[in-house]
Amino acid sequence: LFKSILNFLKKTIQDQTMAESIRHIMESTLPKSLRHIISNCDYYGASLFLVALEVIQFYVFHEPSLLTNMQETGITDVILQALLVKGPPATKEVLQFLPAIFTAMCMNEAGHTILIFPLIINKNLLKRIGHFSIQEIRSSDRNRINFLR
Repeated sequence: LFKSILNFLKKTIQDQTMAESIRHIMESTLPKSLRHIISNCDYYGASLFLVALEVIQFYVFHEPSLLTNMQETGITDVILQALLVKGPPATKEVLQFLPAIFTAMCMNEAGHTILIFPLIINKNLLKRIGHFSIQEIRSSDRNRINFLR
């Protein structure tokens, strides 16, 4: 049921006629629910974890001006904790999606700062991703990341 609801939200986020409604939903308790799903990935499973990340990514790409609001709810901290401390679920789909969620989280300066330095420190996660795209990271940080290759 959760997965179906989140998949529905992914589709409605893309619909311009629903933009105002989605904004209200994302400003209510949905981020708290998404944080709970992401932080309890072991309980909810990899597929629900992935769909929760996809909802966040779709929302940020369609409403980039509201990324700061999402960051203030603590969702980026929960995502980083789930990915860097606990480790992401070891499924092909989740690992393939990581560059997209990292890109979404880095769409403003605060997200970029919060994300890039833990990634540099956590070489193991970068190795697990395998195909992490250096082009998606700002050129000013390429020198810091080149030593990981």
